[in-house]
Amino acid sequence: MTQNPSHDSSSLSRDEDKPLRELAEALQLDVQDFTGEWDAFTAVFTVADGLDGLTLQQVDPIFYLKNGAFTHGVFSRKILEAPVVRYVEARSHDRPFDIAVVFFTYDTETKGIETRVFWDNEAVTFLVTPDTWTSVAQVANPYREKKA
Repeated sequence: MTQNPSHDSSSLSRDEDKPLRELAEALQLDVQDFTGEWDAFTAVFTVADGLDGLTLQQVDPIFYLKNGAFTHGVFSRKILEAPVVRYVEARSHDRPFDIAVVFFTYDTETKGIETRVFWDNEAVTFLVTPDTWTSVAQVANPYREKKA
């Protein structure tokens, strides 16, 4: 797999750091509106390149408990579109692509942000549909057991 490595704010270039901070700030309102209990969340963003340039096609927030349980939430695509697109543009380093899927994960215990970006064919694996959302949520789950 040729995914970009996970990033926290200390390992980002300056070009990536500002868009990531803007995205984190934009997410705060939607996260605050979630009324359920949670220990971490992952927002799965789907960005596509089309006739109108890059657009945010879909936002799928998933809230997790440390015991591995998870549920979906609702975030505003309209509010998040500009910061998500800027972040994906920064991460692409001007490399052309048709589709990108971003996992943006925040953990309340560590107060850390981790991101993973998948491009084109790899991104298709993580497109969220009613049939795939559970498997994508399990892959993105920060509390799942990781294989050595």
